[in-house]
Amino acid sequence: AEFYRPGHDIPQQAASWLRASVARDASIGLRSSVLVDHLQPYLPSEEQLDGYRLVRYDGDPEYILLPKLVYAVMRQHLELSRQGQGYQDADWFPYPPPTPEDLRFMEQLVAGGRYELLKEVARAPEFLGYVPGPQAIHGYTWLREHSSYSILVYKRASFPESADRRSQRDPALN
Repeated sequence: AEFYRPGHDIPQQAASWLRASVARDASIGLRSSVLVDHLQPYLPSEEQLDGYRLVRYDGDPEYILLPKLVYAVMRQHLELSRQGQGYQDADWFPYPPPTPEDLRFMEQLVAGGRYELLKEVARAPEFLGYVPGPQAIHGYTWLREHSSYSILVYKRASFPESADRRSQRDPALN
């Protein structure tokens, strides 16, 4: 049986926003071994992004589309790594562990500086008509509903952000 989620088509909304806001020949990062390759229904399809140069994240694209779920997982990984408890290969199950290069790139992306958040295309989670607040689900979880279903659109920064500015913007990432 298939589960149907009525409402907005977030990948289509993200593709429409890109078509209206970003030059057609721009490079768009759409792939990474850090979960993203396994979550394609969460991102626009190649057909929806026709006319753009679609590359892997580590290909230094002008823009990156990142499911917020992956951002939340990477942020958790960084927080745990600072406590000496980062993810081990088995923690990525049921997916294969990411390559060291992709993991390093994602750590840099989440920590900030190399890319800046340009847009969030989002839909709030809903359970039988109830929309829980951000305090409704606690703790570490991989559930899509924890961080709502959204796509983060990043643009490559003109001037990389200093470590001091990153710490002021998001102290949890230090």
